[in-house]
Amino acid sequence: MTATYTITRADLVRLSLYLLPRQKANWVLVGLAAVAFIGWQAWTRQPTSISHALLLVVAGVFVGLCGVAGAFVASLASALLRADARSGALGPHVVTLADGGITSESNAGVGVLKWAAIRSVSKDQRYIYFKLTPQMFLLVPKRAFGSSEQFEVFWQRAQQVHERAVAQPTVQLDGPASGGSAG
Repeated sequence: MTATYTITRADLVRLSLYLLPRQKANWVLVGLAAVAFIGWQAWTRQPTSISHALLLVVAGVFVGLCGVAGAFVASLASALLRADARSGALGPHVVTLADGGITSESNAGVGVLKWAAIRSVSKDQRYIYFKLTPQMFLLVPKRAFGSSEQFEVFWQRAQQVHERAVAQPTVQLDGPASGGSAG
């Protein structure tokens, strides 16, 4: 099964928005900023009532969320400025599903990812997401298909082959590169 499409900056923005609430680091940053703000305010203003203390907590969470929003905007702006077709982030892509893995072709070259190397396969209304690392995804937009049914068939096939690969035990190679014997 093959999908042919073009990745745009809008796709990168949507991917970033998809990842924003799903990244643990963002929630850790919110918590750290909130605790720092609450601690600083409690030290300098010494809350005199429960309502004042609750107000500090709410303000702390707000400050944490603003910090994540600011970091998100800065990171997104940087990514969008660096993205180009030569790097393979933008431009034409061809993704082919096979039992052995995914073949991905872009202006940067051709690569084969074995299913066991893909951490997860998920989707929303617009994309299928192949999670390679916590910050790296291969995405296939719904617009790559002639119909919603074709999108669903591609999704189901990807999910099926990935689940089968994850269920199989990893094969241990026996050779010099793995510390085994050559003969």
